Amino acid sequence: MNKQLQQIIDYHGASYPALWLETHEPHRIVDILSGIKAEQVVLRGDKGSPLIEWGVLKGIRGIPNTQDPISLMAHLAKAPKYTVCLAWQFHAFLRSPDMIQAVLDALIGMKANQVCLVALVPPGSQLPIELDRVFTKVEFDLPNREEIEACLDKLVKTGVRAEGGEPTQLTVENRDSVLDAATGMTLWEIEDAF
Repeated sequence: MNKQLQQIIDYHGASYPALWLETHEPHRIVDILSGIKAEQVVLRGDKGSPLIEWGVLKGIRGIPNTQDPISLMAHLAKAPKYTVCLAWQFHAFLRSPDMIQAVLDALIGMKANQVCLVALVPPGSQLPIELDRVFTKVEFDLPNREEIEACLDKLVKTGVRAEGGEPTQLTVENRDSVLDAATGMTLWEIEDAF
């Protein structure tokens, strides 16, 4: 398991209410956490943790009128015990005093129900000073060699073609060179490059 993913699970287990997760790959985090839920691995509690996603265009999936980030915070203040909310582009809304206050107000209910807001933000995003000690910062690394290998195997298996239309064949030497070249790339960049 990815060490940052284990950190998220540990922070949630310790009832941290707000994580500031810096990543170039929010989709990858959602896929990983959704996979954990699909495998019935319990993040917290006897019945597991409800996992919800929030984005400004759709709000919380299945809950009307939650596109506004202030309504998200009101929802999280009353959310079921152990809920984990993945909030996309959350940093963009923390410039207003109303939103800062909404976060601070929601913390009481979130802590009581052990609810965790995971703000998915790009690296280098800044927290307002009022929230700097509220959020726990976590950097989500780019894929490791094992993850790159899995991506490469998937690409080869699904029939990545060379320029001439021939299926890609990888020798052990070529494979190591490709893996080395992909180090430091996101999974999407790897898929596009190969």
